Amino acid sequence: MKKTPIKAKNELNSSLFVSFLTQSGVFCNFFTRSTGCAKISRMNKYKANGIKRLKLLCLYFVILFVLTACDYAYKPNDLDQIVIEISPIDVKQQSVQNSDIANLNFKPFKNGSLVNFKNSHNIFKIHLKPQTHEPQTLLILPHYFDDVYYFNDNFKLIDRITKNAYKENRSYSSNLLAFDVSKESFYIVIFNKSKRKVLFSVENSLKVKSYDQKLSFTFVAVYTAILTLFVINVIFFYFLRKINYLYYALYLFFSLFALLFQEGFIAYFPTLSQPVLGIYTQAFWLKLPTVFFLLFIFNFLELKKHSKFDYKLMQTLFVVDILMLVLAVFLHLSGLNSISNYYSLVINLYSLIGIVILFYISIKYTSLKVPMAKYLLFGWLAYYGTLVIRVFYALDVEPLAFWMPRAFEFGLLINALALSFGLADQTLNLIKEKDLDRQKIALKERALFCNELVKSFQVRTNKTIGKYYGNQKLLDRIINKSFVSSIMQLIDVKDVFYIYEYNTKLGFQKISRNKIGFNITHYVEDNKVLLNTVCDRNKAVLNVTNLRDFGELPFIIIPISDHKYDNLCLFLTIPTYEIINPEIIDDLNQFANDMTIALIEARKFKQTTDAARFDGLTHLLNRKSITEKLNEIINLAQINANTVTFAFIDIDDFKNINDVHGHDVGDDCLVFLSEQMRKQFNENCYTGRFGGDEFIVLINNLPQKEVENKFKKLFKFLNNNKIKGIELRISIGIATATPENNLFDVKKLMKAADVSLYESKQKGKNQLTFSKWSNQAKIL
Repeated sequence: MKKTPIKAKNELNSSLFVSFLTQSGVFCNFFTRSTGCAKISRMNKYKANGIKRLKLLCLYFVILFVLTACDYAYKPNDLDQIVIEISPIDVKQQSVQNSDIANLNFKPFKNGSLVNFKNSHNIFKIHLKPQTHEPQTLLILPHYFDDVYYFNDNFKLIDRITKNAYKENRSYSSNLLAFDVSKESFYIVIFNKSKRKVLFSVENSLKVKSYDQKLSFTFVAVYTAILTLFVINVIFFYFLRKINYLYYALYLFFSLFALLFQEGFIAYFPTLSQPVLGIYTQAFWLKLPTVFFLLFIFNFLELKKHSKFDYKLMQTLFVVDILMLVLAVFLHLSGLNSISNYYSLVINLYSLIGIVILFYISIKYTSLKVPMAKYLLFGWLAYYGTLVIRVFYALDVEPLAFWMPRAFEFGLLINALALSFGLADQTLNLIKEKDLDRQKIALKERALFCNELVKSFQVRTNKTIGKYYGNQKLLDRIINKSFVSSIMQLIDVKDVFYIYEYNTKLGFQKISRNKIGFNITHYVEDNKVLLNTVCDRNKAVLNVTNLRDFGELPFIIIPISDHKYDNLCLFLTIPTYEIINPEIIDDLNQFANDMTIALIEARKFKQTTDAARFDGLTHLLNRKSITEKLNEIINLAQINANTVTFAFIDIDDFKNINDVHGHDVGDDCLVFLSEQMRKQFNENCYTGRFGGDEFIVLINNLPQKEVENKFKKLFKFLNNNKIKGIELRISIGIATATPENNLFDVKKLMKAADVSLYESKQKGKNQLTFSKWSNQAKIL
């Protein structure tokens, strides 16, 4: 690598950069507003892909249900096998079981004829011609009568089906109005409020149940699809904050609820099936979705922007809808049930007017080529088509298509899918526009963002150094981890390391904790030309390299400028799935160099802190620092009910060593002992020099046996190793503060340890003595 001004080697020994973006709420908020320098395009691509997948899902649902609906024609048996008689019965529902049928005047009834239920209720006497001995089921069309009773030939009640009423162990779903029949003659009593054609058919039970399961599966799938679209729209509203998604989600939800209520499926949910508004409940639920649909149309077509007349017209519809709902509540509270039929008539007429107006709006705005109008027109055409089928079924019972009364569900689903397409396209356009706006803003904010990040690094690094000064390994690990997390706010990375050249020698320093899976030396040898070019141009680059025994791996190489090293580059390995934005590379280039300058200042602060807190000879904590650390540990131990062990270590006959061998050898003995103390007491331990030949060890929340083992290892090492021919011997006094004793005080704890040290000296030196735990010295 050729020479260029780079950074000094000693600036890399402890730690390199630290970023505290993830810990700082201010900068997290700033980052959210300036994601153009990092992930805006990528995030919006994810949103766009999600919306495209939603459209494909909607298309799949359309194809699936169109195909399956075509297969739902039910072929009944010969209807001539049933003989039916009819007679009006003027009784209340509560007393129908006690009716006297002997005096009723039954007349022949043509199957499928119109029956007037408005003025009186009707009882049907049904006789089956001899057929097979297989189980049989009576089907009654249409399936949405208010109340139906099934009596045997002795007029004993066998079964009863009430619309929207929960019933356990029901043999058939709400798709069918059916009873299992066991005799050739029986009675059917039907209660209803209006004229209806009535059709009876007796079928094989297994055939009916199989068809019922098939039909139930289909409509459960339809309801599930509608509910899925509701959830998707709610999710999109939560993330995109577009009110259209919320309006449309509420429209789908209440439409689904209204369908479940009208078709009787709500009976499976006893709590929800309660008629909260009495006789007006169904009308209320059927009208409520329209309110949210009109709110949706206002924003979806931007009516106020295109036509004031249309906007006022839709506003009028909206106000009338609200009044209809309020009127339903008022009529229920006033007990005016006698005018419910007139209310229903007004609702139906008003709904017809609303349909015409919405159809007019759809056609007009489609012809004006308003982008979203085509989706509205397609959805309403499907909706009106199924509505026609529904009306046809209400006027003329079709025995071959049990799904026809449920055609409205298909219409709602197709309408929902079409308008979901429209919402998706509208959102994609908004995303593109916002993406451009955000990128323009991001260009101005990126520089400010990186500057604030560097400032945050300086402040938080100084705090970290001040907090973790007693544990150098932990300090370095925290700083390196914070640096990597900062980089990952801009781009996903796998490995972070530095390669440097000094006096023609290459070296590297790893920042991330992941194990690097390739040979860095091989990489440098294979890419010397590239690295020289990067350093010459002083600009970060993206490079994809085929590594020996590793395969393809993308790098971002960032040159760091300084006057003390020949060359220095920061390397980031990138996952293959990561989409690299050119702006990110530019930001990383400036970011890395600015953070290097900030790191130099941080290291100067660390050197000043070390001089104030560490002993110059042994590099252990000095007397003031170790005392402060003792205070801190004792306070935490009192809160958490932990133990704190304090030990005084004194070198035996140290004055004699100085007198005989000189003070230089004495200093060597102090350094020798301090190095072994650092090795032995590293986890949850702190070591310091109290003064002269006296040292301190603090051990946080460690059992006595483990404490004793640590000191035994220190004694064993000193007994087996000499320093410049001198056998170094030490005496130790130990005291432990526990929740049971009264030593959670610095002075008391130090006094107890000092007394134990004195006992060790008195008993012959080269030993340790435990205070409180044991009064007997342990000779080691």
